[in-house]
Amino acid sequence: AASCAIIPRGPFSLAEAATFGFGQRDGQDWDGVMRLAFCLDGYQDQAGVELRQDPAGEVHAGCSKSSPFRAFPRTGCSGCTA
Repeated sequence: AASCAIIPRGPFSLAEAATFGFGQRDGQDWDGVMRLAFCLDGYQDQAGVELRQDPAGEVHAGCSKSSPFRAFPRTGCSGCTA
């Protein structure tokens, strides 16, 4: 697994982003982690990302994958290549 930190520009709430919409979700079961899953280019491999926001507002991303790939290219993070 690899990790990365993202510093939002301006006010940002991961909790609001994670619990907004998505059908019947009401946010009551929010455990502080936004989980995402992706198919990588070529549709041969998958990746999972867990996002957490610390009290200072910084968002921390941890990712797991079935093969190396580069994540978050515009944030300056090195991505999930570990």
